[in-house]
Amino acid sequence: VGGDDEGVGRVPGVLAALAGLAAVFVLGARIAGPRAGFLAGLVLLTTAKFAWQARLAELETFLAAGALWAIVGFDGAPAAPDARSRRRPALLGGLALGCAAAVKGPIAFLLVAPAVVAYAVATGRGRRLLAPVFVGTLALAVVGLVAWPVAVGLRDPAWLDTLLAFARGDNVGHRRDAAYYLGQYPAFALPW
Repeated sequence: VGGDDEGVGRVPGVLAALAGLAAVFVLGARIAGPRAGFLAGLVLLTTAKFAWQARLAELETFLAAGALWAIVGFDGAPAAPDARSRRRPALLGGLALGCAAAVKGPIAFLLVAPAVVAYAVATGRGRRLLAPVFVGTLALAVVGLVAWPVAVGLRDPAWLDTLLAFARGDNVGHRRDAAYYLGQYPAFALPW
C-alpha cells in the first residue's frame, strides 16, 4: 500500500508491537490495577529484545501480539461470572491464538497454553477451562494452526522435509548452537 520503502515495511511490526503493549497493559491492569498495567507495559517497552524486534519487519511481533491477546482473552473468560459473559473473551482468545499460530505455527500454542493453564489453576479457575466455550474457541485456533502447514506446503512442496529440518535445528537460519542462544536470550530480557 505504501510502496517499496523501508519505513513503510516496518509499520506493521510497530503496530503489532503496540498491540502487544496494549495487551500487557490490559492484563496488568486486570490483575493489579491500571498503575501495574502501565508499569508492566513500560517494562516490556524497555526490554532490549522487544524494542529491537519491534522495529524490524519480521513476524515475531505478530506472534507476541497474538499470544498476548490470547492470554488476555483466555484469562478473562474464566474470570467472567457466568457462561454467557465468557463467550466474548474466549472468542478473543481463540481468534488471537489462531492468528499467532497462522503467523509462526505451533509455537504459539506452546507460548499460550502453559501460561493460561498455570494461571487459571493458581487462581482456582482451572475447571472453567474445560467449559464448552473454550473447546469451541480452540477450534478457531486450530484453523490458524492448519493454515500454517498449508502455507508452508504451498511455498515448498517438500514441506515435511522443511518441518523435519526445523525440528532437528538444521538449516533454519540459526548458525550457532543452542547453548549460544540460551546464554544470549536472558540478556535480551533485561530492561535498558
